[in-house]
Amino acid sequence: MSIEQEVESLKRQLKRTRQFMATALIAGVAVMCMGQAKEKEAIIESITTKSLFIVDDQGKPRISLVVSDKDAIVTIEDAEGKDALILHAGRNGETRVTLVDSKGGMKIAMASDADGTNSIRIADSERTPCIGLVVGSDNVAAIGVGKSNGKEGLMLQARKEFHGLIATDERGFRRLFAGMAGREPAFAIFDEKGNLIEKP
Repeated sequence: MSIEQEVESLKRQLKRTRQFMATALIAGVAVMCMGQAKEKEAIIESITTKSLFIVDDQGKPRISLVVSDKDAIVTIEDAEGKDALILHAGRNGETRVTLVDSKGGMKIAMASDADGTNSIRIADSERTPCIGLVVGSDNVAAIGVGKSNGKEGLMLQARKEFHGLIATDERGFRRLFAGMAGREPAFAIFDEKGNLIEKP
């Protein structure tokens, strides 16, 4: 073999060696990247703790979960650190879901009490409940619509004995009832103290 042939053979071997090294390097980098991606995508199966706080990009707490011997409370805060939504579960079975305004007042509240009473309340701009829906443990259902004083208003009520519309004054005393008592129409007027004065 001439010198020129040997040189040409060495060049081909060097080229093949470079190609092999480049392929090996690329494969190694790909494996490393895949390993890092798997580490980033790793799922934690469970976390055991009595409190958990989740923060935003600025490090401000936005979601908190706190558990005590009696209660479990989840709070979601707005960007200014004020409560926006509160979920509460008590040890005796009562639960609460409350939407809060920027001033800390209740906007909407849903509740289920330990005695079986379930309710929804909606407040006005003054944070006074003006619309309410209640189903009691005694199966009495009521829907109420009131003014900002929280007393004067109308209530549609259904119970075993009767169902109908009740009107109350600014002090919360019932003044008028119109509905059904069993199969019979019923109408009643009450005095300023809530005592019956007329029942046609």
